[in-house]
Amino acid sequence: MRQQTLTRAGLRYVAADDIGAALADSAGAVLGYVGFGNPDPDHQAGKVPFAWVDMPTVGVDRAFELWTSQAPVRTELPSRIRVARDDQVLFGCLQIDEGADADYDTLIYSNYCLIFEAFVAKGRLIKGNAPAASAVGKRPGNTVICFLAARRAGTPVENPRQVNPYSYPAQYGPRGPTFSRALFATWNGTSQLYVSGTASILGHLSQHAGDAHAQAGETIVNLRTVMAEAHKQGLVDATAATEMLFKVYLRRPELRPVVEAPLRKAFGPYASIVYLQADICRQELLLEVEVVCSMRQPD
Repeated sequence: MRQQTLTRAGLRYVAADDIGAALADSAGAVLGYVGFGNPDPDHQAGKVPFAWVDMPTVGVDRAFELWTSQAPVRTELPSRIRVARDDQVLFGCLQIDEGADADYDTLIYSNYCLIFEAFVAKGRLIKGNAPAASAVGKRPGNTVICFLAARRAGTPVENPRQVNPYSYPAQYGPRGPTFSRALFATWNGTSQLYVSGTASILGHLSQHAGDAHAQAGETIVNLRTVMAEAHKQGLVDATAATEMLFKVYLRRPELRPVVEAPLRKAFGPYASIVYLQADICRQELLLEVEVVCSMRQPD
């Protein structure tokens, strides 16, 4: 993983050996961070929101994503949802243990409702105004939910090659998943395009079942289409000058080289990429990719 120095607000990926120094350098400006890979029993989160996702990292033992602000940050840790906020944005995370006394599914449902109560209370509509999101399977033990929220509403961006998720036909369940293909937002002077988990889907149908190379190509077309749609709307130009951070979910770790080569060819050698082994939403899909495109606004 290539170590990056981030002088603006937003996201960066940090290697396990560097997380302590990164937290110290960003003291007072950390919104929260998330660890991936084999849990480290010696890691101390301190007084900032933190969640550990017990999901195998591919190529490294552990990796971290770190969210920082340019403004003073206030933390609220004793509540069920651990949060930190500045005057524009809030980071929250929680972990729901399978061994809890209450019914596990009920706990997950109630916590999602708790998060979305604030969303609906502000007059936001789910259909046509949903956040960017990803949901994948991890190793058993707990469920981890992390989210970013802002005072100022973002702008949803859809993919003209795909059916809107909330309009999926009934074959995928009684209700379509609630997310936009991407969301554009600006906070702390940085424009960011959050691209939801994207896979080899055309319309609403999975493509290239069992063929990881072809699925990677189809996924890249979808990522580029969403980025082009954001540019078409005058939101952000996701070019080589834009910082791009990819999170790639693989059904099997040996698929990494199959996916990495076309991804690097499409988006260049300097994109930051974390590879994780996870269960994808549909059995026939072998990979899923989410991206944060970040660009500093002119002063």
